[in-house]
Amino acid sequence: MNNDELAGTDWQVRSQDFDAPELPELPPSAFSVISKGALQREIARATAAVERKFLAALMLHCAGNISAAAKASGIHRSHLQRMLSRCRA
Repeated sequence: MNNDELAGTDWQVRSQDFDAPELPELPPSAFSVISKGALQREIARATAAVERKFLAALMLHCAGNISAAAKASGIHRSHLQRMLSRCRA
């Protein structure tokens, strides 16, 4: 589509426009299986794992050059150094 065709398009999205699977009805007790602290720990663990993989790929791409990695990723060099030190610890 070109810009002229897009100008007249109605972009309102309706839920019936998507084929989403039906979710089963769950009792309220199903949501109390994991504690808030356990959920936060799991989120932190998963975030750290993704961060380690990202940093490893970034440093490999930039041949270990932190300044080049900072420029390529858009992360300030000093912040990138802190991220790398957390992953090494």
